Amino acid sequence: MGSHYRRLHETGSSNQLIVLLLFRPAPVLIFLNIAFSSFITYATAAAADQSTTASFPHGHELQPKSNRADLHYQKNRRFDPANIEQQHSTMEAANIRVTLSDGDIVSCIPINEQPAINKDSDYLPIQLQPSMLPKPGNSTAQGLGSELASQRFALEFGACPVGTIPIRDTTLSPTTAAAAAAAASTAHETTTPSPPRSYTQAAADKKAASSQLPLTAHVLDDDYTHEHAFAYIPIVDPPSYEGTEVIINVWEPHVGPSDFSLAQLWFINTGTSFPVNSPNYNVLNTIEAGWQVYADLYGDNHPRLFIYWTADDYQSTGCYNLNQECTADSPGFVQVSNKVLIGGSIYPTSSLGSTQYEIKLLVFKDHASGNWWLQFNDEIVGYWPRSLFNTLKNAADAIDWGGEIIWDGSTKRGVFTDMGSGEPAALGYERAAYQRNLQYVGIDNALHDVTDLQVATEAPSCYTAVAGHNKPWGSFFYFGGSGSQCNF
Repeated sequence: MGSHYRRLHETGSSNQLIVLLLFRPAPVLIFLNIAFSSFITYATAAAADQSTTASFPHGHELQPKSNRADLHYQKNRRFDPANIEQQHSTMEAANIRVTLSDGDIVSCIPINEQPAINKDSDYLPIQLQPSMLPKPGNSTAQGLGSELASQRFALEFGACPVGTIPIRDTTLSPTTAAAAAAAASTAHETTTPSPPRSYTQAAADKKAASSQLPLTAHVLDDDYTHEHAFAYIPIVDPPSYEGTEVIINVWEPHVGPSDFSLAQLWFINTGTSFPVNSPNYNVLNTIEAGWQVYADLYGDNHPRLFIYWTADDYQSTGCYNLNQECTADSPGFVQVSNKVLIGGSIYPTSSLGSTQYEIKLLVFKDHASGNWWLQFNDEIVGYWPRSLFNTLKNAADAIDWGGEIIWDGSTKRGVFTDMGSGEPAALGYERAAYQRNLQYVGIDNALHDVTDLQVATEAPSCYTAVAGHNKPWGSFFYFGGSGSQCNF
């Protein structure tokens, strides 16, 4: 299984903690949307035991359509599994399979047969949509000539039939299998690190107290090292964050064999607000989402939409995407969108001195159900059920945003993996990667601009971060750098 890591530590102030979460993602599933019939055709199955496969050309540079619905104050609606199957049968949509230009094979499956609920009747009926969205803040959809990126699934196929969701076949296609084999041929024998060493709260506090800087990079079995350049807001007690929104710049960084590079948000409850004698004391819960490049897992170097969660500091709970690394009966994220492919590649991507592409992510709490919802761009994707969590059942006490890389030091080849665009934060727009319009959802169910953003890095000779604030971008930060500049 993939390994994650976090540390709690103090900075200069004796009562301020920074949460630093390190994690290593794993195999992924994919979902995407928007139908363009002029570019593709496919035949649906005439019977439940038949399947249809379509392949699509490269290079469709189409702009995603916006279909955002006003969900404010709407009543909770729920899927009726019987109706879903009826829709499924009527549309003759069973066993649709498509092959995308990136080599992904995607199936449309009945929504009530997805991994998190296939054998768990407790998750039925499925909640179709949130009862309301957070009240808007000051986030802007575009800025400085940037454009919203989409996914290859959406651009090349469009959407699965109503009542189904797209799911990525984790058995590599010939195209991705060849890429994965090439990566593995130059990789360290063990491409999946074992769980990292863990710091206790006391050990973290003691070490942090001796330095104004974040804790040094943590090492996995003396071979794999995580590095971060990230932004954060102070931990609050009592927890009062009920969501976060961020616009993330998308790149396709150079990534070394067995390494990964990503940009994401971490929505966190540290467990530190619970009484010391509580079973929830110091039990870290997280919700995570962003993009990631990892050839060993996906078979290519495309940035891909990923999600993750843990309810016990990455020890025994938590799954990537749609239960990618979990056993068959594990609970997890419940998808409702027929348009978004979780684990699917994001397209187009940014390039130096040219158009900058972005994705928008929103995590928020539904007050009617208590579930934690995810929105990708303008599409409601699905939710992490409230029942998954303990410390994060009601609110978060910390939020981080940033970039992360993992590199394999066993080859003695040095660090060649880039973060973000591969350029240092100081170079700014069209050069360095960024995350902008950082906002949090308060207990009033409204989005608020972050006003006390701080940044930190673990290996400043490699990766840097610079924060700022202006009217169109609100709170933002540039981050990243080139692994070739590392000096350990």
